[in-house]
Amino acid sequence: MRPDEERLLCSGSFLRKDLALLLTSRQLHAETALHPYKLGFFDFQFDYDYLDEDDWREAVIRGFLQARSQQQIDGIAKMEVSTHRMNFTTTIETYTGVEWVRRLRGS
Repeated sequence: MRPDEERLLCSGSFLRKDLALLLTSRQLHAETALHPYKLGFFDFQFDYDYLDEDDWREAVIRGFLQARSQQQIDGIAKMEVSTHRMNFTTTIETYTGVEWVRRLRGS
């Protein structure tokens, strides 16, 4: 199955019900809106054997980051991208949100 035909699964340490407290008041939201980015762990896992284009992985990461504000990107403390291969070797890259943006720009 091609990557664009697969469903992208998102799971993580913060579920929608866990974020409900952020919606209780404007002040609470203003004070805590970046906590999921600062305290959360963003984990992207790719199966290299199903990737038909080398740029697909970068496009997914780039799309995730482009959908975030600069404050949210600045707040991402840990974002890990792992690429798994059939022979069980894994490449793991872990950076902050700002470091990922720099890497994708080629800086």
